[in-house]
Amino acid sequence: MIITQSKLTKEIKMSEEDNDESHGHGPQGLIWDGQNYSCAYDSVMTILLSVWSQDPAKWKRRFKNMNRTMNLLATGFHKANEGQMTLETARNKVRHLLHQRNPLFPHGQGGTSVSEMSEQLLRSDNIIASNWVCCVDCGDEDNLNKDLQTCVLQCSDQNITTSTCLQKGFQEHYPRRKCEHCDGALNKVMHFDVIYLKC
Repeated sequence: MIITQSKLTKEIKMSEEDNDESHGHGPQGLIWDGQNYSCAYDSVMTILLSVWSQDPAKWKRRFKNMNRTMNLLATGFHKANEGQMTLETARNKVRHLLHQRNPLFPHGQGGTSVSEMSEQLLRSDNIIASNWVCCVDCGDEDNLNKDLQTCVLQCSDQNITTSTCLQKGFQEHYPRRKCEHCDGALNKVMHFDVIYLKC
């Protein structure tokens, strides 16, 4: 095969264009703060930034409706997008707010749990769901007063599917406890107060 100079130049130019495109339109992310160990914040907030970037108006509304911290984060994303602040400043404002509320989120080189931070960030100001026990025979229900306010569900067992994890979390059988009315078996059932349907 003979390669002419014009073909070689064209191939190099196309390669440079591909390279420019991949650098210019790649995913946004945060610059790590080595003095104040921002790893946990960077990873979670980069994912949230990716979600927000899909439809900023829609996700600003959803973040704002979730809680004050997520509203602050969405506002920071918007200002960074407009060139009014950096993503790192947005991250640091949220980090400062989390630290004010809970010493689990330290400044400096102390570690931060990604799962704890995710749970705190995605914690709703409203009740999302509540736990009940329900008799399988007579249908009598009783609220366990364990309300769910976070959108984070954690599975401790890594060897099960997401579906199985959700089933275990939302519905459990209580073999030792019996219904006070009919002595029937009890199931734990989760009632959702807020449900988002995607069409």
